[in-house]
Amino acid sequence: MKILHLSYSISKGGASRAALRIHQSLLEKNINSFIKFNILNGPELNTENIIKPSLFRSYFNKIKSAIESRISKILRKNNFVKNSISLFPTQLHKFINKSDYDIVHLHWINGETISIEDIGKITKPLVWTIQDMWPFTGSEHYSFNTNWKNGYSNNNKNKANLINVDIEKFTWKRKIKSWKKKINIVGTSKWITNCASNSYLMQKFPALTINNTLDINFWKTQNKKECKKYFNLPQNIKLIGFSSLGHKNEILKGKDLFLSAIKKINYDQKNIAFFSIGDSNEFSEIKNTKFQIFNTPKLNSDKEIRTFYNCLDLIVVPSRLEAFGQTASEAISCGIPVVCFNSTGLKDIIIHKKNGYLAKPYSSKELCKGIEYILKLNKKKYKEMCLSSIKIAHKKFSFDFISNQYIKLYKRILNN
Repeated sequence: MKILHLSYSISKGGASRAALRIHQSLLEKNINSFIKFNILNGPELNTENIIKPSLFRSYFNKIKSAIESRISKILRKNNFVKNSISLFPTQLHKFINKSDYDIVHLHWINGETISIEDIGKITKPLVWTIQDMWPFTGSEHYSFNTNWKNGYSNNNKNKANLINVDIEKFTWKRKIKSWKKKINIVGTSKWITNCASNSYLMQKFPALTINNTLDINFWKTQNKKECKKYFNLPQNIKLIGFSSLGHKNEILKGKDLFLSAIKKINYDQKNIAFFSIGDSNEFSEIKNTKFQIFNTPKLNSDKEIRTFYNCLDLIVVPSRLEAFGQTASEAISCGIPVVCFNSTGLKDIIIHKKNGYLAKPYSSKELCKGIEYILKLNKKKYKEMCLSSIKIAHKKFSFDFISNQYIKLYKRILNN
């Protein structure tokens, strides 16, 4: 079988990295897998069967993406979550339909990778791994309302639209009109699969859950002292980690809940500190708390991200909505427990008090309780949790386990 993966990128953002890992896992099974992406971003990866754009095409694609993003922002007063309208024709369907690929596998294909209409014109069997809610909502990548269940109408129009153009309804209607052919939906968690299956747009499509994968031979424990030395961190204190809390999507990422939780922590402030990835301006409120905070700019390589995890004693992922939660799966594979809310995609990764702590949604008091629970574990119990984290990651997210599920799906599609 010959598989073509379509992705916005193979390195920019968690969804792009997830697509690349699925491709890599299939290559290890000798599947004839290819991945085509829209923009060049950073150094080339040493990966087989990549179909990359030229420098000119990549630049042109970035301009299209920037224009589309600007249009989406102009049409809305509030941009709590990302919106995409996937408007510009790409003619990519013509290349695909003339090719000898057996299956086309879509991943995160926004940023004007392919238009809504062009997806509907693909004649090959389609698989779509959904990494957020956009495939079954209007233009929103995440939604706090139920319009995606009941349909978009004038009665539930988003009041955040700047002018009398309902961007969500406009995008949703284009999807309804264009996506008549069957699409095989793969949700990266039980929660996102259930959402797709209960959506007005995708309720008739077959759907199953296959979690995101990772290379367990890469995402592993390292010497904590050496990792702390790399970032010039103190050796004798416990470190609580967190990454970007969404400079533009802070409600989605739970920044307010996290800030409220850490102010409640009852633990010797001399013995703990916080370590963050991202723009230090995002964390100015935390700097005003009683705890030390260390920051490193955005990390561009998986090696540095792995080193970041291995500095930590635990990591907090306070998101209100997550289709999966790749930060959590990477962390537990490195033996680092995770504190998060008992909701959405993170429930597929964290088992309460086995590899982390699932706090009652969406209570900052309960999130604080989870942080304190792990901080106060004795050495034996903490080590048991770290080892359990690794075992769970190896069992649920390895290349071997996840690729077998995709191969089974591909075969079923081709046999039918």
